[in-house]
Amino acid sequence: QKLQQQQQQQQQITLMLGKATSLYELAYTLVERENLARGATFFSMAIINNLGMIHQAMGRECKANKCFGHLLSTIMAMVYHGCTGAKRIAPSELEGFLRNTSYLVSRNEAAPAA
Repeated sequence: QKLQQQQQQQQQITLMLGKATSLYELAYTLVERENLARGATFFSMAIINNLGMIHQAMGRECKANKCFGHLLSTIMAMVYHGCTGAKRIAPSELEGFLRNTSYLVSRNEAAPAA
């Protein structure tokens, strides 16, 4: 009985996460298509971050890595082009995103010998 309830709860969670994924993907498509200017970059980053978290929770590591890789690339481009700081996205607002993407650059893999 208890095992059956747990299985039903897990199925409901999976269903809700699937719906959330669809809605986030739709929101991302709309933001990118409409190019909503100044706030769009941060909003897009939040969507990609949340998609990555959902994929991670569902065990979809490859999709999560793609989301977090895209997020990290966006952060790097913003820093390179000076889109952080006064009147832009504050570096402190990027901390959560950086925390979720840090594993992509801090893997314990040795570089190949030259």
